[in-house]
Amino acid sequence: MFISNLKILELQNKIKINEVVSEFIALKKQGENFWSCCPFHSEKTPSFSISPIKNFYKCFGCGVSGDSISFVQKIQGVSFLDAVKYLAKKYQIDIGNNKKYKNKINIKNSIYLIIKITKEYYLNKLWNTKEGEVGLKYFKSKNFSDFFIKKFELGYSGKKWNNFYQFSKEKINIKNLINLSLVIKKKEKKYDFFRERLMFPIHDIDGRVIAFGGRIIKSKNSKFKYINSSENVLYKKNNILYGIFYAKKKIREKNNCFLVEGYTDVIRLHMNGIENVVGSLGTSITNNQINIIKKFTNNIIILFDGDIAGIKATLNSINMIITLGMNVKIISLPLKEDPDSYAQKVGEVELKKYFKKNLKSFLYFKYTIAIKNFSNDYIKKSELIKDILFSISFIPDLIQKTILIQDCSKIFKINEIIFLSYINFLKKKKKLKKKKKIKKKKKNINKFIFLNKKNDYSEINIQEKEIIRILILYSKNIIYNNKYFYDYLIFELEDIGFMTLEYRKIFFIFKLKLLKGVIINYSYFINYYNKNIQNVVLKIINNPYKLSNQWLIRYNLNIKKEKNNLNKLIFKNILMFKFKLVQKLIKKNYLKLKNILKKKEENNLLFMHNLLKKVEIQIANRLNIILV
Repeated sequence: MFISNLKILELQNKIKINEVVSEFIALKKQGENFWSCCPFHSEKTPSFSISPIKNFYKCFGCGVSGDSISFVQKIQGVSFLDAVKYLAKKYQIDIGNNKKYKNKINIKNSIYLIIKITKEYYLNKLWNTKEGEVGLKYFKSKNFSDFFIKKFELGYSGKKWNNFYQFSKEKINIKNLINLSLVIKKKEKKYDFFRERLMFPIHDIDGRVIAFGGRIIKSKNSKFKYINSSENVLYKKNNILYGIFYAKKKIREKNNCFLVEGYTDVIRLHMNGIENVVGSLGTSITNNQINIIKKFTNNIIILFDGDIAGIKATLNSINMIITLGMNVKIISLPLKEDPDSYAQKVGEVELKKYFKKNLKSFLYFKYTIAIKNFSNDYIKKSELIKDILFSISFIPDLIQKTILIQDCSKIFKINEIIFLSYINFLKKKKKLKKKKKIKKKKKNINKFIFLNKKNDYSEINIQEKEIIRILILYSKNIIYNNKYFYDYLIFELEDIGFMTLEYRKIFFIFKLKLLKGVIINYSYFINYYNKNIQNVVLKIINNPYKLSNQWLIRYNLNIKKEKNNLNKLIFKNILMFKFKLVQKLIKKNYLKLKNILKKKEENNLLFMHNLLKKVEIQIANRLNIILV
């Protein structure tokens, strides 16, 4: 990690979450908070709340919550680091705290600049030169309009061997040109990597060009129809989807994503009114590419070519997509057709009709293949059925899974119970694998001091939650005798541990930071690397209900603010926490007493019982609780 936690906290303190969110959605102020319809799920009544005071957001519809960084991550579909850099750049905050980080940024910026210069060269070649006419003529022959050629920044590389090298050698270091595969060096000769090719810039999720794909115009001139830039710091083929920058907004709106293979497939679908589409830059999709789509939707529609290679790629992709917890459907194109060629042939209206009519579940897609290819081969057919059941076993939704098993039973005319037993067999295999992994992980889990392993005591849980809430909201507040609240709390709970695992961890992290001289509060935990801790803290500090100012004025109510009543609040909650723990120990001791056989042990337990009852009475008196 190149950015320290201190720099991230500094960034969080300087930026206002309502300003960040308002860049993407319209906000309306109501009381202390801002409200809007949630950008992450469809709704008519605003349930998306932004708190400028606490510097976080929460949707009371779908439950999504977080801070400025997580909002940018989710809305832009970028990594944590990229979201931090986006906000730092936007608000002109220096986050580069070491030379290594600054050097990496400089390298990236220089690559962006080189690729931008290269892109402009290819654009100029296409639109403003005589030799570019051959590129434009080809695009026009494929019915690509000027609007879409410009939208996707398509270009032409030129025919001569070293035109680009001659153009760029004075502007760009030759080593950089060779490293980025824009220029090739053989012995002492240098020549262009892309020659006489239509150029397809590959954009990252933010719309910056990071690489190129080049398509040959005359197939006789090269055995490779397409060639791509070599991988670099910015471009990793397995982590990029062609067209994601243009598609991300529509994918979220439509709540599904068409997955195609190539550049022209993506552009052609855009031309036919389908913008929620991305290309895998080849036939085999990767887990990383699926996870990029998952940032915007859980629904993928595979639309690969109708040939054997396309069918194989579809079959390989199905299990990968389902395994990552996503829904997948398939549209089979006619033989020898791809999305580009078929869209050209039938036009927008018929294309959309065909898509609607031929949208199939993965089950029906695999069944169609079985009937066509393996109808008489029971071994291959059984393998395909096993593969279908393997896919079904990954589906988390029980109703969806049940319907698919029932459909599978009807299609293959095999008893449903047989399918269920096979899926249960697969489940057991998975559980065994998980158990082995858990055993390995247990050795590395941090040990926390706690009273009891069980976490089913709701009353104690409530008190623990309240103590943690007060700690992370008011840790720096001064209470009795000029003492900080955290000092008082740690002293009072020195020999007592939290029973709830998450609260135990939060308290442990707080104490650990305190040993290093750092007093942390809720904002530290909102930015914590562990998502579970983040969510727990957001739930603790967030309250959807607030007292109406008009209501207070109308009924002339004088209600003390929590901040002004901290001494009583802290004292009462710590006492109540101890009271509940003592009652639990009394119960535990009583159960032992009931089952005891030896007189000596009985005397010890009776002594303990009397001692605990005395403590219970003392605490109850201080809390004004009447014991029955």
